[in-house]
Amino acid sequence: MNLLKLHYSEALRAVDDLKAWMSSVTPTRALAFEIPRVPSDDEHAPITHVDTAELHGDTAVAHLKSGMRDFWMVRSEEDDLSSKCVARYPGLLQYPAEHLKTAEPLIAALNETKRAFHAHLLERFKTRSERFEAVHEAAPGLITLQFIRAVPLHTDPLRSVGWSWARKFSLVNFTRDELFAKLLHISESDAVDTANTGWSRSACEYALSELQHRPPHQQYQWRRSIKVHPVCNLRRASDEHGPKSLQKKASLPLFLFQDSPLTKISPLANFADANQAASRPGVTHRTPFIPELNLYIRN
Repeated sequence: MNLLKLHYSEALRAVDDLKAWMSSVTPTRALAFEIPRVPSDDEHAPITHVDTAELHGDTAVAHLKSGMRDFWMVRSEEDDLSSKCVARYPGLLQYPAEHLKTAEPLIAALNETKRAFHAHLLERFKTRSERFEAVHEAAPGLITLQFIRAVPLHTDPLRSVGWSWARKFSLVNFTRDELFAKLLHISESDAVDTANTGWSRSACEYALSELQHRPPHQQYQWRRSIKVHPVCNLRRASDEHGPKSLQKKASLPLFLFQDSPLTKISPLANFADANQAASRPGVTHRTPFIPELNLYIRN
């Protein structure tokens, strides 16, 4: 028996059970933030801006329900969308507390089938290529990262809910000589080093001229944003059940069951790279040494 296919089939049934429940109960608040898909031509480009659309009521519910089963590669040539970028459905579905007893078992069952699928995939297949082939055989076109993400559920009272953007970076440190050698190699090539850095020959030539005027023992850091994703920031009404502030991934909507209204809701704003002024450990200046290459001077 193909256990991976079995766990997959069980998860599909659990998704349909939860969607049927969502169709039968009206939330007291439904809020969603629609995030556009990434065009295939832009899947390797740096993420500098993401526009969001705020949805409410029945429109929000319909959008969030569609996200429960959205874990397939986009195959339409007309859409021309990237199949490598994970779709996300941040939002909030608040229901009266009395509905927790019927919804919680459905959400728990769905999350357990997803966990079992992922656990078997990791235990049975050791390499990335083996796991890819196993998933392709069990469910052709399935995007594993979209399939295994858990549905977030919160059961104790909240005071406020808000959404923001989180980033994950790839950091590479260079000595002056290492950076000089890499820049020289790209500047002498005929094309942009898209597969590895995205650095252009002209930008590397400019960086080489600037580097010659820098101290020989100066070190540098290349920062590449590899993921931008929404997170949900929660504020509990009390610390009886744990820390007052906590954060959850916002790939899927938060299910909240409470009768008391939230005192504050902070919507997900558009993402703009210039507004993400997070601290940069080990970097002397917030402004890049070479902006076109995202190169910074290290301490």
